[in-house]
Amino acid sequence: METEENIESNHTGGDEQQAAEGGVLSKLKNPEYRWKFLRTLWLGAACCALGFGVGQRGPAFLDIQIITRTDVEAASFFFTAGSVGCLAGSLVSGLIYDKLNKSILLFSCVFGMAAATIATPWCSIYGLMITAFFLSSFFGGGIDTAANAELLRIWGKDGEMSMQFMHFTFAFGGVISPLFTEPFLTPIPEDDEHSHNTTTSAPVANTSMGMISSTDSWIEQSNVTQNSTNSLPLTTDVHYAYLISGVFMFLTSIPLVVQWFQERFQKRRQGAKDEKNVKQPLPFALFIFVLIVLCVFYFLYCTVEDSFAAYLTTFVVKQLHWTKSKGAEVTSAYWAAFAACRFLSIFAIRLLSTVKLLIILGVTWMAAMLGFLLASQHEVTIGVWVCSIAAGATMSSIFPTGLIWMEEELVRVTGRVASAILIASSSGTMVNPILLGYLMAEVSPMWFPYLLFAESCMCFLVFVFLLTLSRLYLQQHYAMHEGTAKPEVFPTLEIEVPAPETDGHATGNSVM
Repeated sequence: METEENIESNHTGGDEQQAAEGGVLSKLKNPEYRWKFLRTLWLGAACCALGFGVGQRGPAFLDIQIITRTDVEAASFFFTAGSVGCLAGSLVSGLIYDKLNKSILLFSCVFGMAAATIATPWCSIYGLMITAFFLSSFFGGGIDTAANAELLRIWGKDGEMSMQFMHFTFAFGGVISPLFTEPFLTPIPEDDEHSHNTTTSAPVANTSMGMISSTDSWIEQSNVTQNSTNSLPLTTDVHYAYLISGVFMFLTSIPLVVQWFQERFQKRRQGAKDEKNVKQPLPFALFIFVLIVLCVFYFLYCTVEDSFAAYLTTFVVKQLHWTKSKGAEVTSAYWAAFAACRFLSIFAIRLLSTVKLLIILGVTWMAAMLGFLLASQHEVTIGVWVCSIAAGATMSSIFPTGLIWMEEELVRVTGRVASAILIASSSGTMVNPILLGYLMAEVSPMWFPYLLFAESCMCFLVFVFLLTLSRLYLQQHYAMHEGTAKPEVFPTLEIEVPAPETDGHATGNSVM
């Protein structure tokens, strides 16, 4: 008589053979793969909703000032509250990720962000608006942390395409949201039109996917509109745009709660217990050391990625004497390249290993930053354009590809690990503008390319150190390929196996 293990082995082998022969459609016949596939779609939808919320903040900044009757200096604290909220959300989500049902955690974060988004344009009191920005970013930070950790939990080192897809959905949401927000914005005087365009040119950002990036750019670039803000009408229809975003966020939360009910149903049928936390393959002290170095890597990367987008327009206007509209155009080109190459990375990861892709991206990134520095120094306009676009293209996929590489060779990306990475990333986006702003204002705007080129080189050197450590030590002494977590529960497939006639009955085995 066939044992349950033999049946499971035969069934799994058959599914793998079908998958190899028929591609995705055949894989979807496997209930385990189908669960992973749908889970990835819902995570992508949640990240797209996150992109909607983040991408809307910059274009709506002047209208938020109208609602609260504040100037740029006072309104800048809304973004500060958002930055603090994102850090807090990432920390809390990382701490409770391994203790709560993942679907409920994600649903709560998406639903909470939807509610905060809808409420934001109705908070005319200054303190309430700060609270709304804090809560919106708090739940957004929770989505960012939980989504990255969850995707790597269910796919492990096989999640290259899924990770690239999820990060692309965020970029897509950030690009789309300004388009449907613009019709509801209050018009500004004709002579301030260029300034308005400048503030809506950089909707996408990156903490993990781009959480806090470019918030400083809204403040920096909106300074040119401060005088005109006081003359704007004290009415706005921007609440309709926020309502659209909030409803979309709410809709993306529904599949998550449906999956939660499915998981509870399957657990009752199987009597399943909650899965234990993923065990790290490294000793604790070595794990902490590697995690700290990884945090330095992401701190430096997000420092450059955020600052380049935030200060690009300011730099070309002050140093190269471009018009503000031309500065807005080159910033838009940067983000277009960023989003397009993030999409292309979904397919590129199938052709290249994560290490090869990171090396290619890192080298071309440094080359783009060096080219931007030289082109700016010699005022070569076409060089500035080409290198700005190249910078967006090369930086687009470093973050998600790095997470996959971490899972493959360094540490298991649990909720707490993802939280630490995102906190380091967010810290970089908060610290660098202080230093860069001082150097550009007090010394020379040329410190913009000087500092970012130096930081990009430092980031790549940290990557080389981690790669050397992994190949020469970690992989020689530790089983880095073991320990990948599986999904909490998969829908079961009932297989009726005919028993020998002597047994007088048939047995039913449940195979995942």
